[in-house]
Amino acid sequence: MDADQVRRINLFEVLAEASGIDASSVEADAVDWTEEDIHTYFESRGVYVPTKAADPLVVVYGAYGYTAELIVHHALERGFTKRARLRLAGRDEAKLRGLANSISDPKVEAVACSLQDPDALDRLLVGAVLVLHAAGPYEDTCQAMAEACLRTKTHYCDLSGEIDSFDF
Repeated sequence: MDADQVRRINLFEVLAEASGIDASSVEADAVDWTEEDIHTYFESRGVYVPTKAADPLVVVYGAYGYTAELIVHHALERGFTKRARLRLAGRDEAKLRGLANSISDPKVEAVACSLQDPDALDRLLVGAVLVLHAAGPYEDTCQAMAEACLRTKTHYCDLSGEIDSFDF
């Protein structure tokens, strides 16, 4: 059995167990089914089967700062873009462009955006699952980004150790 067959059988077994459907009568045949066949089988029995979405999007705001740049390069060296897309962001378009050009990965993009523009922040975060906020001083910058994350339902993480920034 090859790796794709094992993956499809695992999908089949997880869906059967999660849905409570006794699929033992067709399990042996499922080895040769495509992923679409598996989805059709369970959907025809009233089971919601989520399709594989595009790779998740992570935004790094303040990406050209010292610590954020280290994090970005570290993540890329470890194959981050095999599993996710990366959007580098910050106020300075020239610095972002320079960083993005040094990376040359089609799953990495750069977007300049001001923290003073809530609409632009919302557009920046569209489709993102997480923002790593790395633009300090955090007592001046975290509130705008955290509020944008709340509006767009994006997870928020920052590098702050500034206790005052937790009070907004």
